[in-house]
Amino acid sequence: MSGINRTDFSLPKVWNKNYSNYVINPLQLDAAKRAGIFQLPEDKAEWEKMRKELYNNIVSAMKLKVDHTLPLDYEETGSIKLDGYTIKKISFRAGEDRYVTASLYVPDGEGPFPAVLNVHGHWQQGKIAARVQARGHVLAKEGYVCLTVDAFGSGERASTHGKFEYHGMFRGASLLNVGETLMGIQLADNMRAIDLLQSLPYVDGEKIGVTGASGGGNQTMYIAAMDERVKAAVPVCSVGSYDSYIRSSNCFCELMPGGLNFTEEAGLIALVAPRAIKICSANEDGECFSPREMLNTFNEARKVFQAYGVDDHLANQVFAGGHGYWPENLESAIGFFDLHLKGIGHGNARKVPDYIPLPEEGLMVYEAGKKPEKLKSLRQWTSGKAALLAEKRKENTDPASVRKAIEKVLVGNKKLVLHSFAALPEKESWARFVLDSGDVMTPVLFRKGATDVCHILASDKDKQVVASSRIFKEAIQNNDSIIIFDPYGSGETYDNSFSLSAQPDYHNLTRFCAWLGFSLLGVWAQQYNLIADWAKEFLACKSFIYGGVRDAGIASLCASVLSGKADKCILEESVISLDLVSSVYTVSAATLALAVPDILLYGDVTDFIALANGKVALYAPVHGDGTRLTQEEFSSMQQASKSLAESSGTKCTLEFME
Repeated sequence: MSGINRTDFSLPKVWNKNYSNYVINPLQLDAAKRAGIFQLPEDKAEWEKMRKELYNNIVSAMKLKVDHTLPLDYEETGSIKLDGYTIKKISFRAGEDRYVTASLYVPDGEGPFPAVLNVHGHWQQGKIAARVQARGHVLAKEGYVCLTVDAFGSGERASTHGKFEYHGMFRGASLLNVGETLMGIQLADNMRAIDLLQSLPYVDGEKIGVTGASGGGNQTMYIAAMDERVKAAVPVCSVGSYDSYIRSSNCFCELMPGGLNFTEEAGLIALVAPRAIKICSANEDGECFSPREMLNTFNEARKVFQAYGVDDHLANQVFAGGHGYWPENLESAIGFFDLHLKGIGHGNARKVPDYIPLPEEGLMVYEAGKKPEKLKSLRQWTSGKAALLAEKRKENTDPASVRKAIEKVLVGNKKLVLHSFAALPEKESWARFVLDSGDVMTPVLFRKGATDVCHILASDKDKQVVASSRIFKEAIQNNDSIIIFDPYGSGETYDNSFSLSAQPDYHNLTRFCAWLGFSLLGVWAQQYNLIADWAKEFLACKSFIYGGVRDAGIASLCASVLSGKADKCILEESVISLDLVSSVYTVSAATLALAVPDILLYGDVTDFIALANGKVALYAPVHGDGTRLTQEEFSSMQQASKSLAESSGTKCTLEFME
């Protein structure tokens, strides 16, 4: 085999067809089982007992931190006078080093007026997008103060001021790694927005509503549930079920890690009781926000509203059409707010006045490219958090306790145990096996070598990537034994629904795992160790080299940290940090499998190299944007790993190959 051209080498498949159902079916069944368990009581006293624990669990899961005593540091940079109302261009302080840009729509007159917090979904332009503006114009014309905020990472809170970007993917996911969630920060920002509204002399602080669609609808239902100052809420195209999130696509701003460990979405909606909420859905919306899923949640939450004697405070309406906040939704919201914030009407939709959206650039709080230093983007803020964690980790000098913490973060509630394995007929001189770990099935290829060394190899895409890798070529040249496997959800177990992009990015699969309380990267790491134990017992392999291409390399390193079973670990074309905003991460260099809640509290790649307590080699390592590491950068990384190993009392040998 040593003379084989590695670029032309082809590996056989283990199965005769794709078995992605081995991954998705158990996940969906697990979610459905949990959904069936989280039923709500019909008795008010019983609900009150459950309510406090549920509230605290949500706070913990979304990492909610809000300081209502922090000065708002309100700034107004300009205003636009229109017929019957004024738009103020403002910013305010939401948290430590975190400011929010917003449009404040104020009706003419002294007030005090009821107010509505207007939160947007995945509009990159944020508050200034025409459809987001619409709510502000109409609400102000109808006698409501409307505060329209830029969500974290959107609008003027983008990486480059004036150049709008999507706040999800690696940006939104990066918050998980530093111990935060995009959902939690959005909620904290929105709570501070209510602080601001209540501080304004022309606002009636006892009459506050909130509305938004899609990601904005998600924000709407969470702030309505978690902040009792909200008296009426209208989430649009956002209420479905957590169970259905495991069957569809959502943004990272709609992820509550471990949420399905303690509640379904009906529990969240029930937290709004006895206050008022009207759920708007579209009959052509996707799976997770479909009228069917909404009604399942609605009917379960209704028990609690009935227990309070306010059945009329929970309403729903299904509109014709697709996903979005359309004029008929706004008409419905105005009628609902009139009843519950003004005490007029019957809560039904009514005709609203016309408006003319303003040019987007005219509503910018700061001139494009001229934001103040205090206005930090999601990326800037997260980078600062990551830097602080890196300093904090230097105090962790007990490798045993750090490994234990890393194991808890990576493994969560998904510990793999080998139940059985099956041997399939040999093909193209490769022995084929399937390792059964219950709801994780691992397809494996094995080829016996002439030495006692066995290489366990994988990539974050499929086995064919391994076939063209340097780590595979070395194993062949050394005539060592070789095991190649497809990590969970990849290769022969991959389905396009696991990703958002054309190539595997594992956006959705990472979210699925997180909702259920474990990490995709943690499963991959466990598979390395499970295979090593199996190979030692059944294939007579004595020593192991773990190798992985791209994110599988990171998984192999994590596996070595968890078990110490590998004599050497080789990472090929892997990124050098789990700080997902350390550079502009792209799916051509890494996947969302690297999004692991809290991981940077305990270690990054450099720390893992020190904790591996053996030999580690980096072949053509890269930054998140795909650019190669220079020799100088590697030397710095090598020195850092060596210092960490010395302070922890571990061994560390780090090699580099361009």
